[in-house]
Amino acid sequence: MQHRGNSIFRESSGLGLVEPLVYIGIMTIILLMTSQFAVSMIRGQQRSSEVQRVHQTVRSIVTLLNYDVRSAYAIATSTSIFGDPNGVLELIDTASSTIRYELTNGSLFRTHGAGPSVPVTINIIAVEEFQIEYLGDPEKSLQSIRLHLTMSAGFPGTNQFYQQEYTTAITRR
Repeated sequence: MQHRGNSIFRESSGLGLVEPLVYIGIMTIILLMTSQFAVSMIRGQQRSSEVQRVHQTVRSIVTLLNYDVRSAYAIATSTSIFGDPNGVLELIDTASSTIRYELTNGSLFRTHGAGPSVPVTINIIAVEEFQIEYLGDPEKSLQSIRLHLTMSAGFPGTNQFYQQEYTTAITRR
């Protein structure tokens, strides 16, 4: 009798091949679901970061342009390029030097006087359109511009791409 009890004990004491395979299968499914969730969270965070960078860059460009236009002595209508997506804006400041904004290779540059051209945008943000419309009113001696910017970040054709258009009017004081 003792021999018979040992054989029953031996059969139920160890794990069979099926149990570890089921465990590995369940753990694999859990890991795959977790990794997909993590990847989608990282992509969402990257997209949010791109959106935030574009908005911040638009704000800084508009703030700088607003300051320069409002404090300018005049808008140089003869040397500015209006109505073109690759527009150029030249302002004459109170010291009779020029402030020039121009779009070159997807970056917006600002040149003050004889100084060097300084990029206003960072290299991971592309300025696709910098269009200026002159809104001057000779009867009221007002000079205004309407600025239209189109900026983007990320990779076109993917969900990592973000593009923003912004339009505003600025009046010289």
